[in-house]
Amino acid sequence: MSLILSGTDGLSDIDGSAATPAIRGTDANTGIFFGADIIGFSEGGVEAARINADSQFVAAAGTAALPVITTTGDLNTGIFFPAADTIAFSEGGAEAMRITSAGSVGIGTSSPAVNLNVYGASNPQIAVSSPAATGAFFVLAAGGTTINSTSFDLIHDSSGNASVWNRSNAYLNFATNNTERMRIDSAGRVTTPFQPCFSASSSASITAPNPWITWTASVNIGSHFNATTGVFTAPIAGTYLFSFQALANSSNSLEIAPRKNGTQIGSGTMLRVANGGNSGGSASVFYATLAANDTVDLYVTQGPTNTNANFQGFTGRLVI
Repeated sequence: MSLILSGTDGLSDIDGSAATPAIRGTDANTGIFFGADIIGFSEGGVEAARINADSQFVAAAGTAALPVITTTGDLNTGIFFPAADTIAFSEGGAEAMRITSAGSVGIGTSSPAVNLNVYGASNPQIAVSSPAATGAFFVLAAGGTTINSTSFDLIHDSSGNASVWNRSNAYLNFATNNTERMRIDSAGRVTTPFQPCFSASSSASITAPNPWITWTASVNIGSHFNATTGVFTAPIAGTYLFSFQALANSSNSLEIAPRKNGTQIGSGTMLRVANGGNSGGSASVFYATLAANDTVDLYVTQGPTNTNANFQGFTGRLVI
């Protein structure tokens, strides 16, 4: 049977409801019903979707297991709406990503703490790549600034070189344990505020043979020099530069040997000051390659030392 409408003719019937739709098949509670400027769709006597007065298609929120927007043959993968002003995406019946009411994007998490929050149970990764031989950029720009102006860039160029750029006239800061450790200022100067470094003086009279103890440290960055014992402990492996100076008493010669882990460091590092009838002073400078927790101190092999702190010093710092 055919029904033909023409001109201003129409098909008039009751509006129906979700329980008893106006247009239906043999399933009496599934079909189409009407309201004021509304077309509704029901299934099993319950509204499933509608076209509202603003011409919007409105459907049930759905769930991760049964997303409201999906595709044939993969019904547990699609889009659903878990909360007000929130869009979520499911794969295989589990939520994979959402955009929250605050505009934050969560991938692998339903509670993104920042604008883009990526979580993975095993080695999550974010990749920025380019099929062309022009390199790839990861750009952070504050205050609406743009690339090549004041942005911060991570760059991997077409030759395989990697670069870190702060395009602003400002510093580049590096921190660990929530504390600044190194800074490159806008002029390219490198500062390392926690680089191991110490400078100390002594007025103690140390007789031989004994370690040179009792110092007064004027500089002790990192607190790796123990002024009481006179021992420097290397916090990390590297090459360190040390220097020391001493003054002999008028009646005694003075000899000092630097030690590493309690053993005299190789030849060319000892200091010997002959009295010559008058007080005399001298200094020594040496490098030492240290492992983490290695120690360096001074050992008086002939003495005693002078008590004039103006001429008795011990310094050290990490070079590389």
